Amino acid sequence: MKLLQKTLLPLALLMPSFAFAETVSNAEAEYMSGSLCTLSQRMAKDYLAIGADIRQEKAQRDLDETVATFEQRFQLLMDYTESHNLNREFKTLADTWLKYRTDVIGKPEKEAAKVLIKDSEQLLKACNQVVAAITKQSGSAVAPLIALSEQETTLAQKIARDYFALYWHVDDANLKSDFQQSVKYFDDNLKKLITANQNSAEIQTLLSKVESQWKFSNSGFQLDESGRYVPTVISVTTESIYKKMEDVALKYEDLMAQSH
Repeated sequence: MKLLQKTLLPLALLMPSFAFAETVSNAEAEYMSGSLCTLSQRMAKDYLAIGADIRQEKAQRDLDETVATFEQRFQLLMDYTESHNLNREFKTLADTWLKYRTDVIGKPEKEAAKVLIKDSEQLLKACNQVVAAITKQSGSAVAPLIALSEQETTLAQKIARDYFALYWHVDDANLKSDFQQSVKYFDDNLKKLITANQNSAEIQTLLSKVESQWKFSNSGFQLDESGRYVPTVISVTTESIYKKMEDVALKYEDLMAQSH
């Protein structure tokens, strides 16, 4: 197994243009904080993919990119939260990220994977606290839709994370129930987004594409009692859904920016 590359890709290649603005707007902070939730699970998913030898080279590249992206958005949000009196929520995130970022680039091992999955949930919880604080402070009707669409990108990564862990036979009794719960949450959230009154025609079209792929992919999420898994299929389908939902989140971010 190749060791993880420790050199991260140039951050300029990984960030939307707003990342280099002198200040971060409420809409940008809403999007970025939500994206950290997704990235927390994407890192764990890639770690497990490397360990389980599922599209390993791609997973290595993705993990490096994701760690770099998380770190830069984390730094940008640090400045935003300091200027918006959200230091308490951000401190919890900072403390959790400090340990997690070291562990997630270590050599994947099954025992370590079990701990990493739990740590990824703690990081997700800390990220969600920041999202909730920013959403509450912004007061925009679109802000909850940004948060909900980012929840969908997060769930797409969690679904892949748990599926890969099950395929790799990581010893965790909660994995299967957590996986099934994530599938249900994704389905419920997608229905809410599709019926949102604020949707533009472009957003509605994107969501229809997600819905179509979700229905097609859902049969692959039904774990076979005989132990037959299709990890490559799950890797491809969840990645496609993740990218489409990221597009939706960015469109909502644009809507929120336009409303101010």
